[in-house]
Amino acid sequence: MVSDPEELADTLRELARLDPVELGQQAVLERIVQAAATGCSSTGGVGLLLLGSDGQLCYVAAAGRPRRALAGSQVRLGEGPSVDAFLQDAPVASGELAAAPRWPDFRPLALAAGIRRGRERPPQALDHVRKVVATRAKPLSRSMV
Repeated sequence: MVSDPEELADTLRELARLDPVELGQQAVLERIVQAAATGCSSTGGVGLLLLGSDGQLCYVAAAGRPRRALAGSQVRLGEGPSVDAFLQDAPVASGELAAAPRWPDFRPLALAAGIRRGRERPPQALDHVRKVVATRAKPLSRSMV
């Protein structure tokens, strides 16, 4: 986790200046995810899933080697901590993945990628991200699922 408040403030100011019209929405999201991975203590990295215009949860970006290796796996499999956080509209902590019976298809992929635990946040945790990139994006809504 970033321990220097000034460094965190500088990062947030830099992210706030990103222009999704100029850079493209995908590039802005990738920079936000990279900043989150750099600033957090998670060794697994950071991944971002959002609702697509079709109302389906989709992989958007990932930073950190283990997360990039798993990019899109949870969406493809329809299981995993990110999918559960979205469906339950609540944070999900996986505990020790090797001992967890849930996510039988996702678990071996995560373990092979070096991810031993998962902690995911529901979409509300990303409201500030949506405000940054929503200038031209269709509004995201849970009712679209």
